[in-house]
Amino acid sequence: MSNNIFDVITQRRSTRVFSNKTVSKDNLVKIAEAARMTPTSVNQQSRKFTIVQNEKLIKQLDQTLSGYGFSLYNPNAILLISSPKNNTYSQIETGLAVQNAYLAATALGLGTVWTDQIRGRCDEPAIRSILSKMDIPDNHICWCVLPIGVPDESSISKNRTEEINYIGPSAEESSDFNIS
Repeated sequence: MSNNIFDVITQRRSTRVFSNKTVSKDNLVKIAEAARMTPTSVNQQSRKFTIVQNEKLIKQLDQTLSGYGFSLYNPNAILLISSPKNNTYSQIETGLAVQNAYLAATALGLGTVWTDQIRGRCDEPAIRSILSKMDIPDNHICWCVLPIGVPDESSISKNRTEEINYIGPSAEESSDFNIS
């Protein structure tokens, strides 16, 4: 797997099918550390990164979320990113952390997928009970759960269609272009 950042960015995929292979604790910590290295508003650093590799707790959370029509896709581990409910910028800070976690997982040959269904349900008793078992403080909102595992699928990258517009120093250098 390449560690060139541009290669890693283009290799990143959303993985929804994982093998039953175990992800090493070392790799999980590397992913969490990469997520933690992202900036926070006025350097508050109030996020909490919780790695869970306990199959029973993961299944319990997955079963509870499935009651709302959501899935964690049976991963080997999960990374929860939470922050105090009163942190105005926590959703943005979490997004930055998730991107780094994605890229770190990709660089390590692992897969992950964005799941944010938990964010609006943290204080529902069944979910808060599980989060408490995972040592997530009661005053925290868990913005996302990142399933992490060894991909058991060959994901095909979806073509990116969002427009890139370049405006140069002079009118002759401006252009709209799409990269396929």
